[in-house]
Amino acid sequence: MRVVILSAAILALVFVGTVALLNTVIVRAAEPYRVASPAEAPFATVAIVLGAQSYQDGTPSPMLADRLRTGIELYRLGKVKKLLLSGDHGRTTYDEVNTMKRFVLEAGVSEEDVFLDHAGFSTYETMYRARDVFLVRDALVVTQDFHLDRAVATARALGL
Repeated sequence: MRVVILSAAILALVFVGTVALLNTVIVRAAEPYRVASPAEAPFATVAIVLGAQSYQDGTPSPMLADRLRTGIELYRLGKVKKLLLSGDHGRTTYDEVNTMKRFVLEAGVSEEDVFLDHAGFSTYETMYRARDVFLVRDALVVTQDFHLDRAVATARALGL
């Protein structure tokens, strides 16, 4: 019984250590690509704005509105030429992407500079589709701080 408990404890420690190590690697890999504000961002062709919850009445959640405002600011500052709005529109009753589109158009972004990815169901799918469907070669990723390291690591792994 002692051997089983000791083995389980060792396995748990190895698992926790591996997760901690991977997290550290991701955070450090993304660090050079973080900026504190849109004004400090480098220039890129596209800002990929990652989706988040939108409400049934067609308004964005506070998290989504924050991402959209950042994308709009990057556009207004001339840091990006286009916005790729990526989110979940897998059901007729739920539509992040058109909520996002309405928000940026109402803020004055030109419709010809807005592209919609209706199948952005995950960060990986968004980055993969940005590269292979929308042919994005250079981009700024717009999301919240808690999600940024993973999003940047995913984008970099896919060559964006």
